[in-house]
Amino acid sequence: MRPLPFRSLPWKRHALLLLTLLACTTSQAGELSLGEARAQPSDWDATAAVVSLAITDTGAQGDRLVGASTPRAWRVDLQTTVRIGEARRVMTLVSFGVPPGGVLKLAPTGSHLTLVGLKGALKDGERFPLTLRFARGGEMTIEVRAERPATTQSR
Repeated sequence: MRPLPFRSLPWKRHALLLLTLLACTTSQAGELSLGEARAQPSDWDATAAVVSLAITDTGAQGDRLVGASTPRAWRVDLQTTVRIGEARRVMTLVSFGVPPGGVLKLAPTGSHLTLVGLKGALKDGERFPLTLRFARGGEMTIEVRAERPATTQSR
């Protein structure tokens, strides 16, 4: 079998390059996209941290976030903060729904991901991978940046 003469047909070379680039940028989750992920560094309690991010589903069926993992912690819990009377309670859930054509916002005061059993305290500016598992969309890996929340002082 002879190799294709790409020099004589430059458009084929460009088409092959375009197909390769498209294959590399298509996420296996298809209709899901992930916003910037941030984790709150922990100074006083090096055993846990909270991750925030937005997950957008542009499809018509929706999906469910069913798990997550990172080499930076022993496990990742899907948790939500609920108000019971005057108290707030944190509950661990099995999954989070990502609405069709909508956004699931994960934030410290609502639904969030908790890194449990951190392997050392997070440092401000540190980056690490986080793999999210979806019921329909498979796995997606995102880079999380540890960042202190902005503090506001009022006088």
